[in-house]
Amino acid sequence: MASRKYLDEDKGLLLDFEESGIHSVSMRNVLIPLDIARLDEKFTILSIKTMAQSCVEDPCPSFVSSSLARYILELNGGAAEKMGYRE
Repeated sequence: MASRKYLDEDKGLLLDFEESGIHSVSMRNVLIPLDIARLDEKFTILSIKTMAQSCVEDPCPSFVSSSLARYILELNGGAAEKMGYRE
């Protein structure tokens, strides 16, 4: 999502790490707030970070999962709540 100024309401980005693990993401150069959901291999939502904001600090903080996840789903900020997504 880096450098995007707009994301359609019905769009997102699914990252597949191919194996479950402790994965991290940062908001470096991301221009819009995002909801970041971590999912297991069955697409069960393990955790959601809502309204993650762009990083302006250096070094940029990372959002690290506290449990094993295979996928990360990035959506428009606030979209997870609108769609009823819950941990």
